[in-house]
Amino acid sequence: MFKKILYPLDIEDVNDSEMHGIVRMQAQANNAELYLMTVIPDHGFHNLITNLSSKGESEFIEMYKKRMFDLIQTEFSNHDNLNISKHIIIKSGNIYKNIVETVKDLNIDLVTIPAHKPGLEEYLLGPNTAKVVRHSPCSVFVIRRY
Repeated sequence: MFKKILYPLDIEDVNDSEMHGIVRMQAQANNAELYLMTVIPDHGFHNLITNLSSKGESEFIEMYKKRMFDLIQTEFSNHDNLNISKHIIIKSGNIYKNIVETVKDLNIDLVTIPAHKPGLEEYLLGPNTAKVVRHSPCSVFVIRRY
């Protein structure tokens, strides 16, 4: 049913083996291509680049790529019978706009996205997750993390 699954994640918060397991099962059950994506927010990206005196922008991007490759090796490659195609996407800018744009550009069938536990309002999604749900042209599977 789903041939292309997009899994946007925060590269600074990748220690969620349960979430990764759900995404693995979705990809394997559908024999789908898996696109792991991280978006470096504009405000964070430019602040980090200017604060890194010894590292330039390309080195910073390479660090993110290495983290994504390491994640693929530990969570998406070393599992029995997981013969799915995996791709890495790293972008900078507005998080939800980059996700929705990627969905359209790659004809993604399903976005599986985590939603962090909200503070005061138990039924609200985070702003980026809510906007992806609202603006995505494909199905969005939201997994609430507690």
